[in-house]
Amino acid sequence: MGGTSSKSRKNKANELLSYKPDVKDENPFAIYYMALNTGDVDIMHLVHFYYKYIWQGCFSVPLEAKLIEGDVKVLDVGCGAGTWLLDLSTQYMNSKFVGIDIMPIFPVEIKPENLEFIEGDVLNGLPFDDNTFDFVHQETMGLSWTKDNWPFVISEYIRVTKPGGYIQFSDPDVVTYGPILGKFFESMRDVCKLRNVDGHYIKTLDKVLENYDEITNVCKDTRDAIMCDAFGGKVGNVWYDINHMVFTKDEIAEGLSAFMNITKEEYFELWSKVEQEAKESRSVTLLHRISCQKKYR
Repeated sequence: MGGTSSKSRKNKANELLSYKPDVKDENPFAIYYMALNTGDVDIMHLVHFYYKYIWQGCFSVPLEAKLIEGDVKVLDVGCGAGTWLLDLSTQYMNSKFVGIDIMPIFPVEIKPENLEFIEGDVLNGLPFDDNTFDFVHQETMGLSWTKDNWPFVISEYIRVTKPGGYIQFSDPDVVTYGPILGKFFESMRDVCKLRNVDGHYIKTLDKVLENYDEITNVCKDTRDAIMCDAFGGKVGNVWYDINHMVFTKDEIAEGLSAFMNITKEEYFELWSKVEQEAKESRSVTLLHRISCQKKYR
């Protein structure tokens, strides 16, 4: 193997597994890079509009009329570039929208007046009073939380949601893929597993939420995301583009190639075969959108 030495790759792999993210640390191996929320604004925009197309809307909870009427408060946790919020805040000008993220890549000046962004980490507790929001939203954040984080995260969402308000989660869960694409998905899964992150947590989240006394009306809406046009039509090409952008992002490539014990050159060469494989064998990701309601007192 040319390029990076075996010892160097091992060091990079160890760094990937042992690194603990800090809000002021730009180390590329932070666990946040292991989610779709990679800090790449183009990816975030594309994911948002893909999800919106798949579900034919930005949300599945019954709040449309109230959002139009106004005085609804909405929180987006892990808002990233703020695409979801920018879309909704321009559509529902009479309601209030707030986004919070550990990475301040959201717009600061050019945004609607009814939209506010805050830099912060939910794991330190959400900086809001109890019963503040009518709707709390989380999207593509499943790989950001360890199994130990999830109970606290859910409890914080419940705490800041008003009685009768709604909480919604959206995340992908890969189920079918060819042997080449599988090397990438399985390596990502194994990295997550070693960090106590369950990459399939979203598929059972509805059952988890049903165990909370404060929660009712748990709903799960699952859609297929099929890669490439041979099986998924034109929108399948968009899903391929999203995965291509994620897995070829330099920070991801550097970390995963080290974990896979191959050079970056070998990594990119292997990835170059994914599109053709996806055209010949069906690759399916289940997109889960799970919503619930906080009980009235």
